[in-house]
Amino acid sequence: MGVKWEREKRASFFLFPSFFFTLSSCKRSTAPLADTKNLQLKVEDVSCTEAWLRLTNSPAYYGKSLKLLRDDSLIISKPLTANDTLPYDRGLLPLSFYTYRARVCDGERTFCKCLLLIK
Repeated sequence: MGVKWEREKRASFFLFPSFFFTLSSCKRSTAPLADTKNLQLKVEDVSCTEAWLRLTNSPAYYGKSLKLLRDDSLIISKPLTANDTLPYDRGLLPLSFYTYRARVCDGERTFCKCLLLIK
């Protein structure tokens, strides 16, 4: 009986701190990375070599930096001053797929981002 009780005591000794750590780490809030309410990226119009996009964002992001990437290459970096922006991208190849990612950042901190695929 003494050996079994010692094992249970040791197990509870290790489980309690890990359980406490899990609960305390879940209480920290982080900014959402995929926020479809506060940042939306849509295709407005597409031609063979050009794309017009519509970026809609929350007024809470005014003054933050917009970074628009096409296939992991930065194509636009500018401060947000309106809740509706029409980015224009040219020099595209016909019949090609492109991935656009929009991020709202303040320094190194990313507030939200969204993804758009077009052909």
